[in-house]
Amino acid sequence: MNQNSKESHFPKYVVGFLIVSFLLATPLLLKIYKRSLEPYPAVMLPSGEWVVKREGNQAYYNAIELLAVKMGSDSLERISLEDFLYPLPPHMITPLANKEFGLKHAENRSPREVDALKGWLRTRLDKLGYVSDSLTIHKTDIIINTGTGQILNRNVNYGKTLKLY
Repeated sequence: MNQNSKESHFPKYVVGFLIVSFLLATPLLLKIYKRSLEPYPAVMLPSGEWVVKREGNQAYYNAIELLAVKMGSDSLERISLEDFLYPLPPHMITPLANKEFGLKHAENRSPREVDALKGWLRTRLDKLGYVSDSLTIHKTDIIINTGTGQILNRNVNYGKTLKLY
């Protein structure tokens, strides 16, 4: 093999490396510029983290919602998962909610760990303008009309309020 053939393959690898680097770095750069522009997880999972069941003009899916009382209000309001979980991606809510943010088996943790966890949750709520004494987790079944985008039915099938004091 002569030296010219080795040199002719080198630029192909460099070009390939640059293309892959660009594809992987773009979502990161968008996130750094403005968090809401980040296409994650769409870059890796075009249909999102789950596939929505669809029958005719209706779509069925399950959602996990976090709720708390907004400062100056008396009613529960939904919390933006993106804002509450940042820097974690919103799809991480599923394992966190299933374990009630680590409080589900609090007896297996030291009182110091439980206090630190509750303190972190209170801080997140305070930062977003919510009363920080409790956090409610709802697992909700939702039916949407795919033609109009209207929510046809919303049924909470699980609700748990975490006391944070």
